Amino acid sequence: MKRLAILLLGAAAVMSGLTTNECSAQRVCVVRQVVCRPAPPPRRMPYRVAVQRAYDACVCESALAESQQKVEGLEASVEDLNTQLASMTQERDASLAKNAELSAQLEAMQAQAAKLQEQLKQTQQQLAQSKKATQAAKAQGEKIQADADAAAKEAANQLASAQKATADVKKANAEIQEQRKAAEAARDAAQKEVDALKATVQKLESDNKKVQAELDAAKQAAMNDAKKPAVEAEGDAPADDPAAPAADANADAPAAEAAEAPAAAE
Repeated sequence: MKRLAILLLGAAAVMSGLTTNECSAQRVCVVRQVVCRPAPPPRRMPYRVAVQRAYDACVCESALAESQQKVEGLEASVEDLNTQLASMTQERDASLAKNAELSAQLEAMQAQAAKLQEQLKQTQQQLAQSKKATQAAKAQGEKIQADADAAAKEAANQLASAQKATADVKKANAEIQEQRKAAEAARDAAQKEVDALKATVQKLESDNKKVQAELDAAKQAAMNDAKKPAVEAEGDAPADDPAAPAADANADAPAAEAAEAPAAAE
């Protein structure tokens, strides 16, 4: 900036044409066209020498004043430019710092967005897996419920068969024995099925409370019905019949086994 100021001052001086040689040669001020008039020469100095010295020392005051004003204006302009340049430099530095900060924030936001995208992807995968697991569990639960319903139905059928067998005890000892064998076979088959479904039924204890309650009620009713015909059969048997106690004993066995069938189903 100092070099620029020196160049501007030199250019102003050249444009004004205010040099001693130029003034003495042309004997006129180039800017204002003011004739440089010499002062009266001293008495002891030749007139020619005095005139020459006067022209050599010629100074155009008005032109110098104007040039001085121009120089001052240029200096003010230079100072203004320096001030503007400093302000622009500060603004540039601030802008660069702000850009660096924004760039860092942008990189951080991009990194955060990438992390969130990865988390979203993982969450979607987990959701899909959870949905598949839920569907599989639902299907398994439906199957287990169906198996439990089938087991309950089978137990109810066995209970009905046991009640019917208990009611037919009065007819004949032979029929009771056949029914006993059938009940034993049904009990064995039911026991095998119950053993196969035992693990499945244990997993559904919370969902099978209602069925459990029904089975308990049916078991109690079966036991009550089984005891009642046995008592009636003992009361109806002839006193002089030696086969009556044996028939009663044989009649109690299928009733007890029929009552044990729902308990095994549990």
